[in-house]
Amino acid sequence: MRLLPFPRDVSFKSNEQDPAIDVLTYAIGDIHGRFDLFKKLVHVIKADAAKYKVKCRVVLLGDYVDRGPDSKTCLDGVIAMHRQPWCHTIALKGNHEQVMIDFLDDPLAGAAWLKFGGLETLRSYGISPTSFEPDEAELEALHWKFNLAVPAIQRKLLRSLKLSYEAGDYFFVHAGVDPRRARETQTEETLLWIRDAFLKVERACAKSVVHGHTPSDNYTDTKWRIGVDTGAYATGVLTAVRLNGTERHFIQVR
Repeated sequence: MRLLPFPRDVSFKSNEQDPAIDVLTYAIGDIHGRFDLFKKLVHVIKADAAKYKVKCRVVLLGDYVDRGPDSKTCLDGVIAMHRQPWCHTIALKGNHEQVMIDFLDDPLAGAAWLKFGGLETLRSYGISPTSFEPDEAELEALHWKFNLAVPAIQRKLLRSLKLSYEAGDYFFVHAGVDPRRARETQTEETLLWIRDAFLKVERACAKSVVHGHTPSDNYTDTKWRIGVDTGAYATGVLTAVRLNGTERHFIQVR
């Protein structure tokens, strides 16, 4: 069956108004082990939200782990965000969380993960492989050590992460959506990994999509797509977007 160019439940109108959000919302891009930037950005967002005198929503777009130095602390930070009285936190799953879960479940998944940023995550838990390309026996040993090192509360967080979140005219997701498929047929793999098929269209679905996953030198801000992955682990720049009604404002820390 030929896939349609846009989801079948979408009827686009040229005179549609700008997308609007229902509640003051902040969406934070890929953190990748940079707890220093995460902590700094949360403080800036808290001060910014205080000006509105309402309880805001914070959407974390995934990829809290790998590549940067403090993955373990970043997961603790995500847990702490759920306890904050000044905001309601929605934590989404990124592809890097999925690969971390895969290694917790299967030692052989570690061979690819170590080259994908997992080496830095293991080190954040005090685990140092003896080889960058460990054999099956060492992968088994690393798998065992890692399962002992990851606290139960972090395991619970990892397995509770949402794949997407909708609010107002916005759709929040880690990577994006396949514009050829209806919303109900989107797969987990697509939501966590898609790039070109999503990035190359002007409008991928009925809502404006807010995402991370694909790093760029600066944020992307078009009517139907907002990208806030500015490669924090490499650039030292972590980005968030504030959505308030139809207004958008970008916040960056360095």
